[in-house]
Amino acid sequence: EKRNVYYAGSPLAYSFSEAGQIKSVYIVDVKPNENAVVKSISLKNGKKLQRKSFANVEDALVWLADNQDSLVELTMQTDRFLSAEDRKRLMKTHDGIIAIIPEITDMESNVEAKSNIDLSQNVEALFRQYFKYKKGQHIISDELMELFKEIQSGES
Repeated sequence: EKRNVYYAGSPLAYSFSEAGQIKSVYIVDVKPNENAVVKSISLKNGKKLQRKSFANVEDALVWLADNQDSLVELTMQTDRFLSAEDRKRLMKTHDGIIAIIPEITDMESNVEAKSNIDLSQNVEALFRQYFKYKKGQHIISDELMELFKEIQSGES
């Protein structure tokens, strides 16, 4: 005798790995001595999870403004540090941003930096090289350098 089994799962997307999936529920009508009638109903309410990637902040801002009814994992392709100002603009445009992920586009220079670190440099220069190596970003914001200097001065 054939029996159907359905896994209920979650009616809400809890992970960005589920981005783009259509969630549904099942209505099961069961009567004695009859086969169960199963009806799938797609859920249309709730915020969608979306993964989006942009090469520049302006394009991201336009898309974010037009897609307010979603939760977003935003990847910014960049060859430099994403400034605090750009981060604020992105967050202000859309209240459903869950994460902003920098994707470094110039990894070749990042690999070169690993083998070319001159340890005779001062601490600030070494920090700049470390940042470039670790984050793959050429430009460090003034805000980050000031924070580094503040932390460094507190250690002495």
